[in-house]
Amino acid sequence: MYKLLLCWRYLCTRYIALASIISVTLGVATMIVVNSVMQGFTGEMQNRIRGVVSDLVFESRSLEGMPDFDWHAGKIREVAGERIEALSPTVVVPAMLNFQYGDNWFTRQVDLVGIDQQSQSDVSDFGRYLQHPENRRAMSFDLRENGYDVRDHQTTEESPERKQLSRAGWEHRREKARIMEFQRQYNGVQAARESAPPAHPFAAHPIEKERENVFDPAKEQHTGVVLGIAMTGYRTSDGEDRFLAMPGDDVKLTFPTVGQPPKAVSDNFTIVDFYECKMSEYDSKFVFMPIRKLQELRGMIDPTSGVGRINAIQIKLKPGADG
Repeated sequence: MYKLLLCWRYLCTRYIALASIISVTLGVATMIVVNSVMQGFTGEMQNRIRGVVSDLVFESRSLEGMPDFDWHAGKIREVAGERIEALSPTVVVPAMLNFQYGDNWFTRQVDLVGIDQQSQSDVSDFGRYLQHPENRRAMSFDLRENGYDVRDHQTTEESPERKQLSRAGWEHRREKARIMEFQRQYNGVQAARESAPPAHPFAAHPIEKERENVFDPAKEQHTGVVLGIAMTGYRTSDGEDRFLAMPGDDVKLTFPTVGQPPKAVSDNFTIVDFYECKMSEYDSKFVFMPIRKLQELRGMIDPTSGVGRINAIQIKLKPGADG
């Protein structure tokens, strides 16, 4: 008590010493707060990054890729098998995404990632950022009937409602197919009336002829893809999330094949889910699809052995392992 009294009397008469102590205290407190904030930010950013990539990525030198994932995986395990928890093959290629909204077509430059849906969740947190609860439990490139999240499942706060997603899935796809079929028939009737000569009274109407082997969007889907949620979505001034395309809609992707010179190949795909890790660079850039289908379209499968080429291997390390 006597020591405290002496210190207090000293500081009360030495204002410079008191100011120095206060400034040092504030400086130390500021450093503690800043370090805590930065550590939390760094940890959160690392968690978001792991939603796409694993701890280590083994890449090929070119987009041509490398053959036989199993052989390369075996060699990697020979070198560092005691540190490795899981591996997963991927094919990454630049691509162009096209989708239609009303009478307008939109084009986006994207990174197309072919993943193995069975092992991708073993090397990254990919599944936790999907918008359908069933896909978070077990990833599938099949379109779900409905049940997509209408609120952000990653936050405990009351987030804005995404009303459009309440009808996403097969429900939305069937409704859109009915509208397109009605419009097609209407346009066909109008064109027939304006340009066609008088038809035989007992001949079948052109639009009534049975169409065989025609893709029916009300009952079928193309190969499924998962889009970053920011690719087709935007937020209005009142905070509501709106989407130009959503699960159930079709998109077109164009990307290069292997071989020299590479050629551009295009195909139609069906959106089956959205990916949202809350890093805008990822949410606005990545498209995920089945790796086998991407290998087929790019010509990466050996016709003799049936073994596909890959251009990256995702590697997840065991806890405590030094990469």
